[in-house]
Amino acid sequence: MTRRVSYVMTKKLFAAGNQKPLIVLVLVVILGIGAILFASNVDPNDIQPKADVNNLPVEREQAPELDASLGWLNTDGYSAEDLKGKVVMYDFWTYSCINCQRTFPYLRALWDRYEDDGLVLIGIHSPEFDFEKVDKNIEKATKKYGVTWPVVFDDNMVNWSNFENQYWPAKYIADKKGRIRYHHYGEGRYDETEDVIRKLLGIKESAARANLPGEKTQDITQPITPEIYINPVRGQLNAPNGKSVVTQEQEPSQDQVTLFGSVDVQEERSILVEAGAKLTVNYSAAEVNIVAEPLSELRTGELEVTMDGKPVPESVRGKDLSVDASGNTFLTVSSSDLLHVIQSDDIQQHILVLKARTSNIALYAFTFGG
Repeated sequence: MTRRVSYVMTKKLFAAGNQKPLIVLVLVVILGIGAILFASNVDPNDIQPKADVNNLPVEREQAPELDASLGWLNTDGYSAEDLKGKVVMYDFWTYSCINCQRTFPYLRALWDRYEDDGLVLIGIHSPEFDFEKVDKNIEKATKKYGVTWPVVFDDNMVNWSNFENQYWPAKYIADKKGRIRYHHYGEGRYDETEDVIRKLLGIKESAARANLPGEKTQDITQPITPEIYINPVRGQLNAPNGKSVVTQEQEPSQDQVTLFGSVDVQEERSILVEAGAKLTVNYSAAEVNIVAEPLSELRTGELEVTMDGKPVPESVRGKDLSVDASGNTFLTVSSSDLLHVIQSDDIQQHILVLKARTSNIALYAFTFGG
C-alpha cells in the first residue's frame, strides 16, 4: 500500500489539539482519501491510465529547483545548471517504507543502463517518521539497501511541497528542457517508466534495454489488510494517550491492533514500556512487516512473536525472524527500521502477538502484502 501525505499534515493538527482525536481522525480520512485508491487489492492500472509514450504531455513547464540546504549523500550535489540538457528522474522515498524499498532494484537497473546516455537519478528522502530525519540513520539505510545514486535530504519537506507530492514512493521525470513529462505513484510500471526514459533520451528502439528484475505479481482478488499505524492520529487503539497500564487483554477485530501491559501512546508511535507488554494484530495478508525502534540505553530490544498462540511456523517466517534455543520465534530490534516478520505463499488470516522481552520498544506501523 502506498503511504499518504495525510499523516505528515495531521501531525501538526494533533500536536495543536490532541484533546480532539476524533476531529483529527476525520481530517485524516478526508485528506488521505485519494490515496486509498492505491490499496494493495486495487489494480493501479484502473487508477492511473497507461502513458502514451509517443505523446507525453507537459505536466509542468519547469521542474522545481531542488532545495539542497540540508545536504546530499553519494554526491557533491547538482545545481540547476548541472541538470540542463539531462533527463532527470526524481524519486521521492523514505527509508522505512516497504513500498520504497521494493523499487530500489528497478531504479538501480535503470540508472546503471542509462546513466551514460544522460539520465540523472536523484533520490529525494522525505521522511515520514522523526527517526527518518536523522542523517546517520539515512546514511546507514542507503548502505543497507544499496542506494548508491545521489540523494538529497528533504527533512523539512520543502522539495515534497515544491513538487506538490503526496505519495511514497513517487517518481517524476523531466525532459532535457527541464519540463516534467511523466509521473508515477507507488510500485510497478517499470517497463513503462523505462519506455519514457528511452523516449526522452532519444534511445534507438534496437538498443539494449535495462536488466530489470522480474516483477512480483500480487493477488488482488483477495482483500489484504491495509497499513496499520500504531498511534492515535491514524490508528484505533485500546489505550489512552500517554503512559498507562492496560490490564485486560483483548483480541482485536479484523485489521485492527490492541495493546496490553505497560505502554506509552504517543503522537506517531506506541511504546511497549516494560517487558511483558504486548501488541496484538488481526490481519489478512501473505507478507507482514513492522516499523520498530529500540529506545533503551542498550539500543537493542527483543520481541517474542507468536502466530495464533504458537511460535511462527518455519514455512512462513520472514527474514528478520529468529528462533531461540527453546523454539520460540522473536525479532531483534537493533535499529530504527522496518522488520520483515511473515512471508507466506498465499494470503492468510492470523492473530499475531508481539511481546516485549526487553523494555522500551517503539512500534510505528504495520505494512502488509499479497
